[in-house]
Amino acid sequence: GHYVAPEPVLRFEDLTLGRVLKGAVRNVHEYGVFVRLEGSKIDALCHKSEVSDARVKELGKAFQTGDRVKVIVTAVDAEKRRVSLSMKATKLREAGEEPELE
Repeated sequence: GHYVAPEPVLRFEDLTLGRVLKGAVRNVHEYGVFVRLEGSKIDALCHKSEVSDARVKELGKAFQTGDRVKVIVTAVDAEKRRVSLSMKATKLREAGEEPELE
């Protein structure tokens, strides 16, 4: 059969500020949503203040595990290997991306 190239693996080093990525919701907490970045083993936090331009009262109602989301990298802490994300439409538009409305 045809050889299918494996999905490119996203490494921590590839996460640059302002990079737009896709991912899936891993879990939802009061303080934010953890997103597993597509093609990686990296879980990154989208703080509740960065989930939407509108105020979201209950993240658990807005997001479910497995939901596909589009995110933009807003901070990278190489020492702690922590990544912060935003899903705000305004920030995605600034990056030249149309927010995905499901």
